[in-house]
Amino acid sequence: MPDNPLPPPVNIDSLKRISGTRHMPLLKYALPAVMYAAVCAWMLSDESKKPHPDYQTLAITLVILGVILAVVLKRRIWGLADEVLDGGDYLVFRRDKREARVELANVSEVSVDSGPPTKLTLQLRLPSEFGAKVSFLPNPTSRNPLATSSIAEDLVRRVQQMDERRVR
Repeated sequence: MPDNPLPPPVNIDSLKRISGTRHMPLLKYALPAVMYAAVCAWMLSDESKKPHPDYQTLAITLVILGVILAVVLKRRIWGLADEVLDGGDYLVFRRDKREARVELANVSEVSVDSGPPTKLTLQLRLPSEFGAKVSFLPNPTSRNPLATSSIAEDLVRRVQQMDERRVR
């Protein structure tokens, strides 16, 4: 009987959530769209009150603003995992309806961007379904937005322990 290279199915209920909420897709997509629409409506309202409104310039300005916003959101927010579950020796990443299991032994580096908010990026030895780097915002562990994340510290420590075991 051949060995199955796929990991066994994960019982999601037994895992600890270290990132994300049920509302993360709303925060990543709907909130920026609503904010952009509000800015457009405000600028359109302001322009319509002028004696000689220049709608053409306003339209160009709003398109440029939308492109800049989309580029910034793509680089900073849209690539983040919606939810991360901790299974001890592995993490389960969820984005939209997709899911990827990442073994801690597959993590070569953990980068912590102290933000606020704190952002964790894991560099993988073998790419997952989400690529060679996966990022997420860990759940806050302190009310102080400038405090270090205990989740980040724990993850860095566990990856270092895995590296030490591999060297031995």
